[in-house]
Amino acid sequence: MLSRKLKQLCFPGRAFSYGLNWALAGRGVVVNDKAFQNLTTSELQQKGATIAESLSGLPVYVRGNLLGGSSDISKAQYAKLLKQVTAHLSSIANVFVQDGAVGSSSECDAKVRVISDSPSAVLKLSSILWKTPSRAVSHDSCPLTVYVTTSISPGVVNAVGLRAQGDNGFIAADIERSSLILCGKGFSDANGVKEALAALSGPVIIARGGLLLCAR
Repeated sequence: MLSRKLKQLCFPGRAFSYGLNWALAGRGVVVNDKAFQNLTTSELQQKGATIAESLSGLPVYVRGNLLGGSSDISKAQYAKLLKQVTAHLSSIANVFVQDGAVGSSSECDAKVRVISDSPSAVLKLSSILWKTPSRAVSHDSCPLTVYVTTSISPGVVNAVGLRAQGDNGFIAADIERSSLILCGKGFSDANGVKEALAALSGPVIIARGGLLLCAR
């Protein structure tokens, strides 16, 4: 009976899972109330997800690149931003987690875990990422983490010293940390998200012998 209850607690889509909560804590996000994982489109819509308007041209900041050139964002800036973002995600009632992948094949792709404060953002990003089992992400040696904060205070951007496109937000990636931050409506800029994911996944895919093909 106890084992059956534990299995129910850890079932994908359920609001509570010790394993998921522990994994999120390892990424700096302490679940305040509930974490919903890999919800279907209809389940996301039941949680309030809507189809977001597509945007383009949002600022994309990348720290580090494959060629070793200069970065668009400093290590200190990204660290400060990430601290603000994880604190925000740890303060809200519900977080939405979506697992996926980018790459040319399942043998050499880069696994991705999205942690979001918005079901609409997850719905949008689900159309960009390839589907993959959550176990594949949990067991991957170097998964990418995408933090989505649609409702974080605009003052955070000013405090970090980055430029946003009006109230639409921006995209920031750190190759060394294998993480991506989508602030405001950054998730709605599909081309910007794909560009950032390509930069992040490049080292992983190349190391695994794959081709630099990004998301869908």
